[in-house]
This record gives sequence, structure tokens and C-alpha cells, in this order.
Amino acid sequence: MGERYLIDTNSVSDYFGAKFPAKGMEFMHSVVNQTPLLSVMTRIELLGYVSPIIEQLRSFVGYDLTLITHNTSDFEGIPSLRIVDPYLLA
Repeated sequence: MGERYLIDTNSVSDYFGAKFPAKGMEFMHSVVNQTPLLSVMTRIELLGYVSPIIEQLRSFVGYDLTLITHNTSDFEGIPSLRIVDPYLLA
């Protein structure tokens, strides 16, 4: 099995809005085709609710997931969390 991804709300929204550069969209297409994971918080946020997600993401570190987000500064304090920002893929 390849890398497993957890997609943050902003990346889901930007993917559906086709806002990423071409390489970012290609990356997201490949991730979506692998059946990525969405946290409960992302699902709630996509339905229009706002709630803090930092504590929930801390729990995902043990699952060997890579977070896809453009809000990288939100997650700087979580050691060993791997992050991919589709806007920065070249």
C-alpha cells in the first residue's frame, strides 16, 4: 500500500473549486482515486459547522497518515505529522 492521506477541509474545498495549480490538481486527482480519509471534523466543517481540529489531528499521527492542507501553520506544533500543500507542488 502506498502513502495514506488525511485531507483537511481547505484542501477539499480548493480541490472541488479547481483552485490548485496544475501539479496540485494532478496530485489531488491521484489521492482522491486512492480513497483518502476525511476526518469527522472535516466532514462537519464541509457541512458548514466550525470546530477546532488540532486535538483530533494529534490522534491521527499514530495512523501513519500524511495531511493534505494549505493551512500548514495551523499544524506546526504537531511533531511527526507529515504535511503536503498542493499549492507548493511544482
